[in-house]
Amino acid sequence: MSYDTEHVRNAGNPPGPITGVPTFTELLENPSLAALYTSIRRAGATTSPELVETATVSKKTVYDYLHKLEQAGLISEVDTDTGTPRTPPRSSN
Repeated sequence: MSYDTEHVRNAGNPPGPITGVPTFTELLENPSLAALYTSIRRAGATTSPELVETATVSKKTVYDYLHKLEQAGLISEVDTDTGTPRTPPRSSN
């Protein structure tokens, strides 16, 4: 399982809507969550085990943060071979 950001995967297209404004604002208040998101942005795509190895928080917290970021529309799970989304982007309705 690998994750990337909407901004990286859709280079050249405008980013999709951020559906989790509370999560987005939490990035400003939670350095560990912000560091995880920044790591994904810098890597372009990274796996959850890679993130666990470099994170300063527990494995459970990394997975909780990944879920939170994915639900907020800030990251997407992608196929590790092709870089394409495994699940369709959520509707903003």
